[in-house]
Amino acid sequence: MTSLPPLPSVPPVPPLSALPESRRHQSAAHTIALVGVLAAIASAVRITTVGIAGVEAVFIVIIIGARVLGPRLGMLLGVATIMVSSTITGGFGPWTLFQILGLGLIGLGAGFLPHRIAKKPIRGWRELALLAAYGILAAYFFGAFMNLWFWPVMVGPDTSLSFSPTATLSENATRFAVFTFVTSTSTWDTVRAVTTAVGIALVGQFMLRALRRRAGH
Repeated sequence: MTSLPPLPSVPPVPPLSALPESRRHQSAAHTIALVGVLAAIASAVRITTVGIAGVEAVFIVIIIGARVLGPRLGMLLGVATIMVSSTITGGFGPWTLFQILGLGLIGLGAGFLPHRIAKKPIRGWRELALLAAYGILAAYFFGAFMNLWFWPVMVGPDTSLSFSPTATLSENATRFAVFTFVTSTSTWDTVRAVTTAVGIALVGQFMLRALRRRAGH
């Protein structure tokens, strides 16, 4: 009696429940890669524009990127941008922590901006106007926040704008507000605010469309 040939072995088929998990891991890896690419772009932009009369186009990349990625990844994008660009330029110092916190908070805030008003999605020119307005506020916030690292120790003890350990909180806040307005708000911060708003208006729609397509939104 002739025996039948053995059947070929069949590789095991992964359970269906493992497929969604695999897709989630792939999606997470894709998102982290996108954050890395954006951080590299933002770092290059920051290195090439920082210090040019207040022009800092890096805010455009951070705000638009965080708009698509959300608050947590938006904050990560801001932090990574400072870390990468500072590593490349060797620009670490007591100001670096304030830069990290400042740009990280800007990314966090951009990620929390609303996507709907009265159940209607915010798109088109309305979205650009929202991001541009936020960019203006972020520019002034960043300038004031950065002043905190040196104002108490570098202005000098005997001026009307100096930090005074014996003054009240409101008095020191007033001195700091005047100091910030005179030294940065009316000059560098305003240039940064205008640059950010104009940049978002010009390239925002293109960047949002491209990032949403890459992120799968």
